[in-house]
Amino acid sequence: FELKTILDSLDTTCHEQIEKMNAQFSNVEFVCRKSNDAISRDPGKKFIEEELRYLIHKGPMQPVLNDYPKNLSLVAQKTTCKFVPKWFNEYPMLEYSESSDRAFCFACRLFHKGPGSEKADLAWIKTGLQSWSKMKGKGKGKGKKGKLEQHFTSSSHMSSMYRLSVFKNKHLNVEHLIDANHRLASQKEESIFQINKKIIETFFDCTLFLAKQGLAFRRDPQEHGNFIQLINLLRRHNPLLNSWFNDNKFKSHHVTYTSARSQDEFIEQIGTYLIRLIVQQVQNAPFYSVMIDSTPDCSHREIYSLVIRYVDNDLNIYERVIALKELPTKTGQAICDFILTILHDYQISTDCLVGQCYDNAPSMSGCRRGVQNCMKIALKRDIIHVPCGGHSANLGVKHGCECSTEYIRFFNLIEEIYDFLTSSINRYRTFRTQINSSTSAVTVKNLSITRWSANYESINAICRSLPEIINTFDLIISHIDDKVNANEKITPDDRKTKEQSINLQKAILSFEFNLLLNLLNQVTRQTQSLTDHLQKKSLDLVTASHLLFNTNKMLMEWRNDDLFLQNLIKECDDQALRNGVDIENEFARHHHQRPRSVKIDSNSKTGIHLNRIEYYVKLMREILDYLIVSLSEYYKLIEEKLQHFCSIFPGRVNQLTLENAKKICEIVPGISSPELLYSELQLLKNDIDSYTEMTELINKIKIIRHGYPNATRIYQFLLALPITVATNERCFSKLKLIKNKLRSTLMPDKMEWLIISS
Repeated sequence: FELKTILDSLDTTCHEQIEKMNAQFSNVEFVCRKSNDAISRDPGKKFIEEELRYLIHKGPMQPVLNDYPKNLSLVAQKTTCKFVPKWFNEYPMLEYSESSDRAFCFACRLFHKGPGSEKADLAWIKTGLQSWSKMKGKGKGKGKKGKLEQHFTSSSHMSSMYRLSVFKNKHLNVEHLIDANHRLASQKEESIFQINKKIIETFFDCTLFLAKQGLAFRRDPQEHGNFIQLINLLRRHNPLLNSWFNDNKFKSHHVTYTSARSQDEFIEQIGTYLIRLIVQQVQNAPFYSVMIDSTPDCSHREIYSLVIRYVDNDLNIYERVIALKELPTKTGQAICDFILTILHDYQISTDCLVGQCYDNAPSMSGCRRGVQNCMKIALKRDIIHVPCGGHSANLGVKHGCECSTEYIRFFNLIEEIYDFLTSSINRYRTFRTQINSSTSAVTVKNLSITRWSANYESINAICRSLPEIINTFDLIISHIDDKVNANEKITPDDRKTKEQSINLQKAILSFEFNLLLNLLNQVTRQTQSLTDHLQKKSLDLVTASHLLFNTNKMLMEWRNDDLFLQNLIKECDDQALRNGVDIENEFARHHHQRPRSVKIDSNSKTGIHLNRIEYYVKLMREILDYLIVSLSEYYKLIEEKLQHFCSIFPGRVNQLTLENAKKICEIVPGISSPELLYSELQLLKNDIDSYTEMTELINKIKIIRHGYPNATRIYQFLLALPITVATNERCFSKLKLIKNKLRSTLMPDKMEWLIISS
């Protein structure tokens, strides 16, 4: 009975406490802050002195929108029906609230209390004005002022402006100068403010350092996280920072700004600041292009990165990541909507969008449902689409390496060598010993599917380390033979290892392997050089076209040079003979030409029979032909995009006609007249002809750009055109560092801020 009484009493007490808590929390207002301001700038709030100082520093809230909400009742009256942004220029203290669609006075809102403001209009202070038709006095009698002029010339507004001026110059106030205690307190407050400012700058530097290095900020326990440990390291060498943590006089409350929430705020502030900076630069740029690519992250989400390539007024090229988001679908229309949404949200005009670059996937570069066509349909105009040069060159090499069974066997053998040497610790230790004893050998590389340089790196590694690989196989075989001679137990794995070593050694000593190794080492070196140049941010489309032409020209020379191909065969013959390989027997065994059946070919005896030299010349030309065709197609595509601009390139300016200038003006917006453009280019004719490279010409244009505005605009247009999505790929490399298996739950916004900060 006593236990029941105690429990009943406890139950009653709990219910009473729960009701009190519900009553308290029912009055709590949850606000989702979308603004980047540390203090709310909307009216209806009393501010302390520090907050007033911050708001005065920020100035009036004057958002310039693409369009303002319309008052439907005023629309029917055919009068001014919405807020007009040019009023900001006429009345600097005017404010506009996006949330309420009303106008306020900045000075009166903050300093309306005081002498001279007895007749102040509360609408300018608290409720706001929305009678847009009466703001400028239209519809009133002659000599009547509008609400704007009435208020901003009123005595109450002048009184508020006086109090605002006094507050801004508080340190010059007579009473402030006379009161020594007040003066000392202000000096102390200013000193603490400057110290706190330096401390916060240090925290931002630590945040930026960790973001750039792709390092995690926190761990469990929290005090062992990188951010806190980096702060502790700086405290050992920075007395001011250490005293700030130890002395409470610098902090009115017990704060250290090292909590998880504070770290996230630092990341957010840096990320949003960089985005605003990039957006501002893009908005001021004459032209820009978009590049987008996707990759799955460690949490199995398809992440799309949007990069903007733009040129400033000084003809400097930039490529910046502006968004990193997950999309629910991979269709061309969904990706197009994503691009346009980002541009709209950041108020970047699509009128300056002149180019787009994607990989060769159908959803990206498809001519019907790809992103490139969806963008043209959405914007109702042609936007130059340049398929990614890096992807195109890499695909050409990849497919060329699969043009015949001999090349497929060659790359399978390279992959088998890599797997054999790296899948065993003992075998790799033996190989590493051989590598360390050599001055030029390098370790073997894997044939990556996604890495553009994978083929060249793998082939070059085998080519440079071939003697060491052969020695490694010899050591492995002799080690197992020694165990047999010593009557030690031989495991099935030992027998398998010896058999694999013998077979792999025999394969890499063969004539065919060495021939393809030497050929592909030279071919992929050229294509790799092309790919490396195409990945540069500063590269322009004209220079990229020249690189493609020169690379294709070299491959064509190799293809048509019988002496070059035969010398390559002779060198491999000599090497095979030194290795004890019977080259004729090898060819007869692997490439014996069997006569066709009479059912298929009744005159099979009249067919062409190739000897060994002819066969291998034909084999080498197969891959060269494939690469030449692949690069030629991409070169023709680039030339097609630049066909109307060819006459302004170095060495071609003599072909320029007025008709060319008219065609260029139809493509490039903002040119005042074709005749003026033609005249400027004629004046620049000698300068253009004096250079052989586009980069040299651009450096000259940078110096004289103010005297030739139309010609400069043409070259700005060309520089803004994209070449590859290499910047997107670099972004994904950072993504793999930042969002790894230990940080797989990273929030999307935070991930985006960290990537942009890095």
